[in-house]
Amino acid sequence: TALRKTLDKVEREKLQTEELAHKSIYNRDNVDRTLSRLEEENIGLQRQLQELQAALAEAEQAHAQRLIDLTTRHRAETEMETERLRSAQQQAERLLEARERAHRQKVKGLEEQNSLLKDQITQELRKRQLYISKSTRAGEEISDLRSALDTSLTNIIRDPNLDHVLLEQEARKLEESLSYGLPVTPRRRSPMRNSSPGRLGGYTSTPQYRPG
Repeated sequence: TALRKTLDKVEREKLQTEELAHKSIYNRDNVDRTLSRLEEENIGLQRQLQELQAALAEAEQAHAQRLIDLTTRHRAETEMETERLRSAQQQAERLLEARERAHRQKVKGLEEQNSLLKDQITQELRKRQLYISKSTRAGEEISDLRSALDTSLTNIIRDPNLDHVLLEQEARKLEESLSYGLPVTPRRRSPMRNSSPGRLGGYTSTPQYRPG
């Protein structure tokens, strides 16, 4: 009986060991399946990660290229705008310079015209002053001439019986007055010498001088 008990115990332990072995195998299979599943999931995640990384790299490259294009276009537009502004500034400077040059020429022309007008006015004033001076002298000479004529005619009229010598003296005085007051012109003495005292006495007023 003791042996029997021992055999039963050994048998039970063997069964327990086999059961534990089966459980271990089952658990190991479960672990292997779990590991396989986890490995597959890991591979899928790695593949997804690689795809995401590739997409991200492509997006970053596209964004960088877009930034480069925008920068290039902006630089080109900026250069074009700068060139346009520079050209407009140069054109405005040329226009301003042309206007200033035309203004200076106009001012110079006006100054020359003003100087010419001043010279003309100065010459005209000198001419007028000379004319006034000559007119004043001529008026004084005419006044002296009229006075001499009045004196001569008065002497002739007062005494119609003047002798030939006195008449010749008065005629000579008259000619001297004419020669002094007026330009020298050919004189004709024959009418004075042939005129009778009575005919000369017919003049009762002084002849008026009419400027030419």
